Amino acid sequence: MLQPLSATARFMKIGLSSKKLSVVDQSMMAYWTIRPRLLSVPGVANVAIWGERIQMPQVQLEPARLRENGITVQQVMDATSTRSRPA
Repeated sequence: MLQPLSATARFMKIGLSSKKLSVVDQSMMAYWTIRPRLLSVPGVANVAIWGERIQMPQVQLEPARLRENGITVQQVMDATSTRSRPA
């Protein structure tokens, strides 16, 4: 017998494995590609990733160099945004 499940219970698990990709690369693919695609499906409210090993890229700006090159902070944000990545 199974315990009663609430409407918010997780009901599907998906596993990833690869002989070519490292655990970090698989985690990045799950976080940046698979998760957003699953969240775009109507009715999907959350996608939890267990065992993830995410690299969080950082962009550090030097205001003087931006001014020298005529680049705005907004342009940097647009260029580095996840929205600019192809799905």
